[in-house]
Amino acid sequence: MKKTLLLFLFLTVPTHAETARWADATIPLKDGLELWLDASRENEAREAHYMNRLADAQAMEVWHDSSGKSRHLTQWSSVFRPLWRNGAVEFLGDDYLAALLSPGLESRECTIFVVASPTRVDGDFPGMFSVARRDENDYTSGLALDFGRTPGPEGFADSLNVEGAGQTGARNLLISPVATGKGHLFTVTSGPQGTQLRADGTARGTRERGNVAFAMDRVAVGARFVEPEMRHFFNGQVSEVIFYNRKLGDEEIARMEQWLMAKHAGFLRGPDPNLVKLEPVKDAPVVQMLVPGFRVDELKIETTNLNNIEYAPDGRLFAGGYDGRFHLLRDKDGDGIEETLDTFSKETSDNYPVGMAVKDGMPHYLLADEIVRFRDTDRDGVPDKRETVVKGWDDPKLRDDPGLMHRRVDSAMALAAGPDGSWYVTMGSANPGNGYWQKTEGDAWAPDTVKTGKPSYSTDKRRGCLLRISPDGKVEQLNSGLRYIMSLQWDRHGELFGTDQEGATWLPNGNPFDELLHLQAGRHYGFPPRHPRLLPEVVDEPSVWDYSPQHQSTCGFRFNGPAKDRPRFGPDFWAHDAIVTGESRGKLWRTTLAKTAAGYVANNQLFASVGMLITDCAISPKGDLVICCHSGPPDWGRGPSHNGKLFKIRYVEPAAPQPVLAWAADETHTVIGFDRTLDPGAWQDLAKRVQVESGRFVAAADRFEMIRPGYAVVRAQQTEPRYAVPVKSAALGQDGRSLVIETATRTGAVGYAITVDAPRAEPGIKQVAALDFGHELTGLRAEWTGEDGSAWKGWLPHPDPAVVREFTRGSAEHGKALGNLAKPGKLTLRTRMDLSHLLLPATQPGSKLDYTA
Repeated sequence: MKKTLLLFLFLTVPTHAETARWADATIPLKDGLELWLDASRENEAREAHYMNRLADAQAMEVWHDSSGKSRHLTQWSSVFRPLWRNGAVEFLGDDYLAALLSPGLESRECTIFVVASPTRVDGDFPGMFSVARRDENDYTSGLALDFGRTPGPEGFADSLNVEGAGQTGARNLLISPVATGKGHLFTVTSGPQGTQLRADGTARGTRERGNVAFAMDRVAVGARFVEPEMRHFFNGQVSEVIFYNRKLGDEEIARMEQWLMAKHAGFLRGPDPNLVKLEPVKDAPVVQMLVPGFRVDELKIETTNLNNIEYAPDGRLFAGGYDGRFHLLRDKDGDGIEETLDTFSKETSDNYPVGMAVKDGMPHYLLADEIVRFRDTDRDGVPDKRETVVKGWDDPKLRDDPGLMHRRVDSAMALAAGPDGSWYVTMGSANPGNGYWQKTEGDAWAPDTVKTGKPSYSTDKRRGCLLRISPDGKVEQLNSGLRYIMSLQWDRHGELFGTDQEGATWLPNGNPFDELLHLQAGRHYGFPPRHPRLLPEVVDEPSVWDYSPQHQSTCGFRFNGPAKDRPRFGPDFWAHDAIVTGESRGKLWRTTLAKTAAGYVANNQLFASVGMLITDCAISPKGDLVICCHSGPPDWGRGPSHNGKLFKIRYVEPAAPQPVLAWAADETHTVIGFDRTLDPGAWQDLAKRVQVESGRFVAAADRFEMIRPGYAVVRAQQTEPRYAVPVKSAALGQDGRSLVIETATRTGAVGYAITVDAPRAEPGIKQVAALDFGHELTGLRAEWTGEDGSAWKGWLPHPDPAVVREFTRGSAEHGKALGNLAKPGKLTLRTRMDLSHLLLPATQPGSKLDYTA
């Protein structure tokens, strides 16, 4: 049993009778209202107190009292905080919320309403609600509601004990069991005439009670006051607690119960029958391609963990090691798979490469404050001479600053050779837990660490920035606000992009997601974010794409070909997409970019799931994709000295129909479009082969996610509800190039994952026989009427036809639509927009802003 400390907030109770301004105004009765804890209004209460709203599964440090008497329950110890989940407070059997009132309350009568769902009943009096006199037990001085001495039968609670002043000793008033795992309304009335329990609107047991006042100097939800420490913890959810200082009449009780049952109808019904558990795939391949036609092979090369890989135009594959060594990989036997490793720089070093590029056929590596290249002087294909290209751009004052971090990643990070002959280098932010570089008291990484004083950060400091180093050695800082850019690449339009790892995860007011950034001169990219006091002079440039859910750790990426020395990887419509690696959760995405007059717009699709930490990727001169992976758990595996792995992914079945896009045609129909005609014989009994799931953090191929970082936010994602969406029918579309899936009505703005069982016979690493897709209920419903009488109805991903063209390459349905839109006519677009957070960016769950402007 955890040692529990009694940590309370002393509250002086105001005398006014009005309920709090955030309270539910429809409450039927206010006379005698002393305490009102309403989890469904907690976020409104927090906003009224200038606090961030709670995210689902976020720990609660306070539960605000809506009665108007400010008897807010608190929990100062992070160890014992319950979670806020879907409008209820979830207690996990070792947590609680409590308050010490000043002045306290004494009464001979009371009426208590508790809307709660016990998850399980383990015995030992698990307490939902407890009041007591200070330094005394609830069963002698106050009142307690608990689920009894003995464990309940599986799936049921068969005891509810109400005891306290004037009625000492446990007594079961429940009479008949209630189901666990679903909500119930418990009503307790107590006075000198006795105590009565009602459950779900039905009278249950009674017990006698003496003409004794009970004390309410302190109150708790989720545990009981039994000296000398909090005991008897509850396991389940509590949605609402209402306490009156009088015994309500029958008609009043009926009104309150009717109101509460209507208000909490969903909670009282219990779990949705479509609620499902994520079932990981057993014996999943280390690399699972979610689309057909690709062969995956592991390179049979033994090497320590690699940070970077890149091809030379002649097919040699260069690598930079986490241990500071440098390697060459070659395919000497001509089978398309590299099998030979030459380590041309064997000395290990903590000054290891994080960025690399191949220029003029030579590998160039980025160290902490130096770019080095390796030249092949004897022309045997293996580099043998190390040369310094440029060095010494770092600021020595920052390099030695005791207020900054000085890990390898806190200096130079990513490298790109520019079309202007310059080198482009990013610098790490050097203090992610204290982005404004203030004086700290304690660990800067801890979210509650006090940071004081003037900020030392300014946008001209050479940390968290992009540098341009010209051929003559001149160093120019181009922008600021970067966190940890892991890779720099040029797109086909000559624009520079970077993958920024984890946005502003450790700051309360910044974007917490991994980002794809379009890097432009003079911009600030949000780390640290704008702050009215600490950094008021910047405007945070938004990302082109946020990779979610949180903590993906984007690392290496490449723009797909065709381009100079880089052909296309995959089907035609993958041309020019950004191939992006997600290191800490094993993801491979292709991010499609559309350039518009207002900037870039992006769309994203997951095409592979990997059971290792992917740090970089490279596209070979033959159009194959190679990925390098660290071994071990997130974030950076087992370290420099342990072996990693490389995998090559080849597009070997170009005749296989490729899925282009999945979209919701309406509330009940989903379409999966392909790039060519489908064989009807391969798609028989389709409805039996399709599974659809939905949820806030549901995405394609979640069942293949074998690694995750251990952050609390990630754990909370895994506890979010996941639902099966019933499939009514599925068949080939009329165009012969699509699958049309009919489901139950969907209206939630959440993620949808589709799995279609399908034979897989690609050579190489055996694949699970399925295809996986993801989509959301986004886009527009379009109706086109041409002046020539032509007509078209359908779905579009974006209102701009130029963006539609990029996002739907390969889709016959949208090729037809774009042909119509090129002609004179009338286009009607319909959509819904969620403007609730239009000017409120996503922030770190659980964070607290220290400003209101």
